[in-house]
Amino acid sequence: MLFCMLLWLFFVVDLSRSLSGTFPFNEDEEIKDQIQNAEFMFPENLWSKVSSDGMHVHMYIMILPNNGQQGGGGSL
Repeated sequence: MLFCMLLWLFFVVDLSRSLSGTFPFNEDEEIKDQIQNAEFMFPENLWSKVSSDGMHVHMYIMILPNNGQQGGGGSL
């Protein structure tokens, strides 16, 4: 399970940096809390240039699956 969570986190960070050039988490707050509460940063000045398809993929990936299952809809 830990491996799945680390792989998910790596993919989320990599996708976010590829699309917008930014890290998806607020460095002033605990990352674990942000993930559990689905509190992600999407500054408009950086994300306004991302296509709607890119945003949909990113939002879907940001939802951590339950029990390592694929697809969105879960939490830690």
